[in-house]
Amino acid sequence: MSSQVQRGSRDMSASSSTRRYIIPDIITLTALATSFESIISAAKLNFELSSRLFFFALFLDYLDGAVARLLNAKSPHGEMLDRFTDRVNQCIAPAILLSMRDGFIAQIPSVLLIIAGAIRISMPKGERHFNGAPTFIPALLIETPVLGGMSIPIALVIISIIMTLVPLRYPRSKETAGSGFLWDLRFLPPLIISIAPHPLVDVICTFVSILSLLILFIGPFIYRKQEAKGKEE
Repeated sequence: MSSQVQRGSRDMSASSSTRRYIIPDIITLTALATSFESIISAAKLNFELSSRLFFFALFLDYLDGAVARLLNAKSPHGEMLDRFTDRVNQCIAPAILLSMRDGFIAQIPSVLLIIAGAIRISMPKGERHFNGAPTFIPALLIETPVLGGMSIPIALVIISIIMTLVPLRYPRSKETAGSGFLWDLRFLPPLIISIAPHPLVDVICTFVSILSLLILFIGPFIYRKQEAKGKEE
């Protein structure tokens, strides 16, 4: 009888553990499905819907990480699933939107972004840093003009894509970002952009595009500064 109780307790514990890992996986797969719908919308030339879906998938990407940490459900399986979803949302979806929106002139950066995403998914990344500029930077420079009404030169998009493959370290954690408060609130802009009306979206998209460019060019300096500060402490 005692062995049956122990076995039942182990089964319940295993079931609870499995559910703990399933929850963030469901969020990640929802982000993947949302990214696919973003691609379909771009193919149908509905660029605003495509961009809003991109930002909602980006919000879900932040959410699944937060839930995984909350439930202590981080795993190699979840990490690989998350990285695959990131490549679809941050590389394939923006590349298709760019090529459909800007035509022939956008084919080179579109192809480069997909190639960069494929290379990045095969590269290890540190717990505290990205190896190269985060792929969400060129994605944001492609997506924000759709909703914000500003114009970002193709040459600048190409530079941002190339920077994703340059071996410079960019902040990937609260400790290396230099601002814990802003880091904790990074999920808000994509959520607001995905659901808010104009002109609020226009303002936030302009802010996000400027911030993305700042991170692109000064991110490595921020990382080095915070790492040196951490070693001194």
